[in-house]
Amino acid sequence: MKKLVALVLIGLMIVSLAACGGKGTPTPDPVPPSSGSDSSGADEETSGDEAASSDIVVVGDEKYNVVFNSILSDLSTSGDPQNNSGYYATKWFFEEVTRRTEGHITFEENYSGALFKTAEVLDALSGGALDMALTTTHAYGEVIPEGFMSNIPGWAEDPYDAHTTFRDTDLWKLYDEALRENGVVPTHMLIVGNYGFISKTPINNMADFKGKLARASGGLFTVWFDALGFSSIPLSVSESYDAMQKGTIDIDSMGWGGFDSFKLGEVAKYYAAPAYHQANCVTHLFSEKFWNTLPQEYQDLILEVGNQAEEKSAQIAVTEQEAKIAEYTETYGLTRCDFEEMDALIASMDVIYDKWGGMNVRSDQMVQIMKDHIAERGV
Repeated sequence: MKKLVALVLIGLMIVSLAACGGKGTPTPDPVPPSSGSDSSGADEETSGDEAASSDIVVVGDEKYNVVFNSILSDLSTSGDPQNNSGYYATKWFFEEVTRRTEGHITFEENYSGALFKTAEVLDALSGGALDMALTTTHAYGEVIPEGFMSNIPGWAEDPYDAHTTFRDTDLWKLYDEALRENGVVPTHMLIVGNYGFISKTPINNMADFKGKLARASGGLFTVWFDALGFSSIPLSVSESYDAMQKGTIDIDSMGWGGFDSFKLGEVAKYYAAPAYHQANCVTHLFSEKFWNTLPQEYQDLILEVGNQAEEKSAQIAVTEQEAKIAEYTETYGLTRCDFEEMDALIASMDVIYDKWGGMNVRSDQMVQIMKDHIAERGV
């Protein structure tokens, strides 16, 4: 009996082996595709979708429409958005916040001071008449001395250097504290480089400044311009074109983009290079009253995206103006003046730092941080 059972088992094994042999070589266990295989793209796409969905922040059902007023024109419409610092600082910021909140935060955009002009923006924000603005805080420096940080020349190498220094030192913390004390919350900046002198006549050295009529937006620049020998004329930037055309001023001081955005290339044909100022800043501010209606999660998201927008914008701004000045030179027939006394010009800025540092404790701390940065750069 035992022999019979054994023979039956042996017969079954033989049949089984024959069946396997008929199917060919067994297929090996599947190997995960390499990074170079065709399927990797699908995996990466899936990962990207997962990453996109993981950064979504939605709190409850309430939706928020942010009424926004910029003192500038819509800079995102100039050229290729992917190479436009103004696009990333503002329009990309709006798009990203709206995307990440799945439409729970949207923005009603107004440009060129359509709702409020520069002088009116601070009161409109702090009083709750406006939700958000893009404006120059140095325009309010007499009320908030720390606001002058947005327009201090000579300390930064380029816009990206300014961005990293703001965020890696106490500069942003001090700035934020002061603005919040006055009813506004800063989220991020548009930092513009190649800010310099635009003129109706050649400017090659310090002597060319003497007796010239120059637009001064007030505050620290008036002190500096007086020291340079200018006759300072207090005007807003929106008045520059008419003033230059009528002879009210001979020289303005702004980013080279002003040749096009303010059409100064039609009335002024000279610019001094290199530019003396690489960190002219325009700040995105929320009304604290509106800010406090937002859940903490949305506040954190807005600050995060704001920092990203500032970084992206600053990276582009490093080379953006150099490329544009070539275009403007051809369009408007401009002449570059190679300034011969840059060391003397930089040294003359001490009056700005001295005046600003003497305004309050925080502004003195900010001056020291900037001077330390200048020393680190070996300037």
